[in-house]
Amino acid sequence: MNARSAVLALGALGLLCAAPASAALRVYRALGTVSGVNGDVSLLPLAAEPGDDFTIEFSYDDAATDLVPAIPEIGGYPVLTYAVTVAGTTVDYATALEGEAFINIQLSGTFDLWGVSACLVTCASEDYDEARLNFYFDADTFASDALVPPPGPIGAENVQFGLFSSRQDPASEASVDATLESLTLVPEPGAALSLAAGALVLGAARSAGRRARALR
Repeated sequence: MNARSAVLALGALGLLCAAPASAALRVYRALGTVSGVNGDVSLLPLAAEPGDDFTIEFSYDDAATDLVPAIPEIGGYPVLTYAVTVAGTTVDYATALEGEAFINIQLSGTFDLWGVSACLVTCASEDYDEARLNFYFDADTFASDALVPPPGPIGAENVQFGLFSSRQDPASEASVDATLESLTLVPEPGAALSLAAGALVLGAARSAGRRARALR
């Protein structure tokens, strides 16, 4: 095998390694723009103004087990990571040490919900800071409460995208509302690196071929 053939073989291997795999980790990124800020803004963990970029990025295992199996109309699934970025500043809402995040799939007689939410520290407290991305659909849109990929805004009756902070003593709250502009699946880092490596190697092969032809 000559050098050029070897380079092409390595490039093909890199592209094959980048092919979609059956990995269970799923990472999604929701992008939008802040449309309004309400209430006592000092309560918010992130400063925001209308027009700011707003991003929620979350990850989960698509083979996760339902946390509430006894209720067939409600599915609760753990989220591995959940980060919110406003105007370039990021806050991790869920980490291995604190915070909590979950996917909620709910079927009711009036609506169906697919939502992913996270709270700093806990959502069970009377004082909490929550980030959320919720899609509300007409009833009977979902067949069951099984974990499925986020459906996105198409066909949704209502979309909640933003932050909410609440304090009980004294009673006060604040919120950030954002307009969702895109929701995309983020490539796995390993696949992205393999794809980039394959592209670089194939590019080098083409350059080597052009140089060889020029020397003939």
